[in-house]
Amino acid sequence: MKKIFIDTNILIDVFTQREDLYINSAKVLSAINKGKFKGFVSALTYPNIYYILRKVLGKEKAIETLEKTKTICDTVPLDIKCIELAIVSAFSNFEDAIQYYSAVSSNCVCIVTRNPKHFKKGEISAFNPDEFLSIYT
Repeated sequence: MKKIFIDTNILIDVFTQREDLYINSAKVLSAINKGKFKGFVSALTYPNIYYILRKVLGKEKAIETLEKTKTICDTVPLDIKCIELAIVSAFSNFEDAIQYYSAVSSNCVCIVTRNPKHFKKGEISAFNPDEFLSIYT
């Protein structure tokens, strides 16, 4: 089964049902739920989701989304090796570097993100949900 890494913004798009972004992001998560792919997120994803969704949906709903995330995807631990790789990486955004090295450490074949250009410095392909669905389904 192919392992795919889900960037935080994909989960936020689904949980907030962002117009024009929700449908294909939800299809990616649905494919994981159906067992077509094995999904992974970084441990960093949880505080990021909570921080944003608490403001948009409230604390209780934000906690519910964290629980849902745990059932959809496996969580890649955030360890010192990942931090060190992110610090010395060529990525301009530290958070993106952590996401990337989390994907690497879990042997994912690609990253599904709303911002593939943020991951151009990496060796793992990054696709937006539309691209991912057209290639892998």
